[in-house]
Amino acid sequence: MSTFKPGPKLCKLLYGRAQYCAYEMTCRQPLVMEHRGRLSLNSQIAHIRAENAGGPRHVRGYDAVNGEENLLLLCFPHHKQVDDHPDAYTIEELLAWKKAQIAQLVGRDTLVLTDDQVQQIVAALATPVAGIDLLGILLDERGMTQVPVEALAGTRFLNRPERGRFLGVRVTNAGALPFDVDAVGIDLDFGWEAPGSYQFVAGDPVVCPPSRLLPQANSVWLADIPTVGVGIREIMVQTLCVPTQVRAYAHLGGGSRPVGPWLSAVNLPVWNEDMTQERLKELVRLAEERRRGGASGRQLGEPE
Repeated sequence: MSTFKPGPKLCKLLYGRAQYCAYEMTCRQPLVMEHRGRLSLNSQIAHIRAENAGGPRHVRGYDAVNGEENLLLLCFPHHKQVDDHPDAYTIEELLAWKKAQIAQLVGRDTLVLTDDQVQQIVAALATPVAGIDLLGILLDERGMTQVPVEALAGTRFLNRPERGRFLGVRVTNAGALPFDVDAVGIDLDFGWEAPGSYQFVAGDPVVCPPSRLLPQANSVWLADIPTVGVGIREIMVQTLCVPTQVRAYAHLGGGSRPVGPWLSAVNLPVWNEDMTQERLKELVRLAEERRRGGASGRQLGEPE
């Protein structure tokens, strides 16, 4: 795994004298895009000679592996392509691309980026950026169909048999840094100081995809809906509390825990078909009454 962490000086030098992806000098993908005064990276720093033995174009004994002269700016798809097929892309060719990439801005001041912009680039190259979505999943002989979780109950296949329905968490690598996904699950807002959490079962190759996510890639983790429903029901019975909101989360390899947006818990596909927002509010009120009176929670809303 790469240990390369570019600093401000190197980023300013690389991004300050290049504008487009270097691939064959025909790719017109901008390296950086600006919106509302903020920068978004559309590129990665690629090694011409790999850092580690076994990597693409590794040269044993080459000392400047993380030096500017061995680094090239490529868009996400072309970085993957160049490293996936190192025999097709030689060191000599990549060095020629680098020379041409720098020549794009001949005559322009190389230190064109402000300190704030450089810090944004450094942060983007060093910080995982994950998009987290809660989904409904339908399976059939053609594979997986993803729908918004709130649309799952009303979605049907008209021309082929359905093989299963699941609750899904999609994790998208929206940044420039590969990362590992250690676990995913859902947070449930029961009105406590911190939300309750339900973690999806790990280790099942059917519902747990490979954990390594490259930039711009995504994977979906699945959970059995009846099993999730049983877990929620037991919490409701034991605590006399009803979840009002739900969101997806992921644990990333670096220790971060990005989350998706809160959604009404009525969208969870674990309730009886007559569940509505008004019914959910009534369950919350009923649970509060029973907590005050010390009554059993067995008659609270029953997920299927």
